Formats: sequence, C-alpha cells, structure tokens
Amino acid sequence: MALCFLWSSKILVARAHVAPLHVGKYLWVPPVLFDFASIAFGWLSSRRHRHGTVDASPKLLFAVAAGLAVVGGALIGRATTPWSFVAAVSVAIAGGGAMFALITEDMLSRVAPTKVSTASGITAASQSVAYVIANPLIGLARERYSDAAVATVLGAIVIPGALVWLATTPPKRVSP
Repeated sequence: MALCFLWSSKILVARAHVAPLHVGKYLWVPPVLFDFASIAFGWLSSRRHRHGTVDASPKLLFAVAAGLAVVGGALIGRATTPWSFVAAVSVAIAGGGAMFALITEDMLSRVAPTKVSTASGITAASQSVAYVIANPLIGLARERYSDAAVATVLGAIVIPGALVWLATTPPKRVSP
C-alpha cells in the first residue's frame, strides 16, 4: 500500500506523462476504492457473525483481497496511460484496504474489550512505522529498478504473508 499511497503521483508523472498539476484529476480514485473495499469487506466479514460463525476466519474473503492486491501490483508496472495506471493502483489498493479491514477485525475480536483501544493504537502505529521503513526502500528500489519491477515485487510480497495467514489456525475469539 505504501507504493500506492506514497509513490503514485511520481509514477503517474513518470510513466503516464501526466503534468504534476493534473495528478489530482486521477489520484482521487484509488483512496475512494480503498475506503469502499475496506467497508465492503468489513461488512461481508460482519455478516458471518450474524449467522453464528463467530469463530470462523474469513479465509475466502482474505484470499480474494490478497488476490486483488497481487493482481493490482502486477498491473501497475504494465500500465502506460493515466487511467490504466489508476485502474491498476485502484485494484491493488482495494485489495490492501480489504486485507487491512479483515486483519483489523480479526485482531480486535481476539483481544479483551478492555484492550481494544490499545490494540487499535498499536495497529495504527505499526502501519506508520511500516511506511517510515518502506518509503525510503521503495525510493531506493525505484532509483535502481523500473517501476514495473518494484510494483511487481511489492505485489508479490503479499503472497507469503497471505499464505501464512490463510494456513494458520487463529486463536479463539474473545466472547462479547
């Protein structure tokens, strides 16, 4: 998600030859898709609870979300027009938003109600630290390799983490 949120404007200018003053015409779309996917996948996950499957992990939803992130990452490097780039970033970021919602929901359901606020704060701080670490690394990679290679590798990084999350048996949820 760091590539999508933090580097999209530079890549849009470099690859699709959009003037910096016109980047805003395009890059409002990916955050909207991030929000939409976060809400939609969160809602789909919440629906599971209405049917008595409180201990079920949303494995299929998570696999779909990870697939979106991976496919979007692969497409970013192949996009050459402004709108094809926006579409690719939107797919990748929608997958990331969906994964974020599902992981957050899962984590918060496994901590005691008295610890939810602390857990939420730790999650937000972890994301900020990840961006602080990832941002200069992405910059270095962009200097040495093509944007296509960087986007493909970052999309592929999702795969091992997603497989581990899908393959593990999560701890029990805390009763409400």
